[in-house]
Amino acid sequence: MQLIKPGERNRNKNRQVRRNRFQRQKAQLANSLLPALPYKWEQTLGDVDITAPLPQGTRGKDMIVKINKRSLSVAVKGEPAPIMSGELCKEIKVEDSTWTIRESFFHFL
Repeated sequence: MQLIKPGERNRNKNRQVRRNRFQRQKAQLANSLLPALPYKWEQTLGDVDITAPLPQGTRGKDMIVKINKRSLSVAVKGEPAPIMSGELCKEIKVEDSTWTIRESFFHFL
């Protein structure tokens, strides 16, 4: 049986609260420092969600989406530049990745 010192539970809980607050602030800072990017992302330990606006009326067949273990590329056919394209910091499970279009927004999950 492990003995817990008085106040130890509160210290552990406070550490977790501070860690969660730090993660939220870090994500908010990243999004605020990069307003020129045409997409927004949210990240947790296990998931990354990316959202990008699309031209009105864009359909799935208008998209060029390449999902690889270490890279992601998203473009609209006929547009001069991709919405995003680059290397990922870690490998992803391609078979668990998906994307949709909802209300003129591209969503990568």
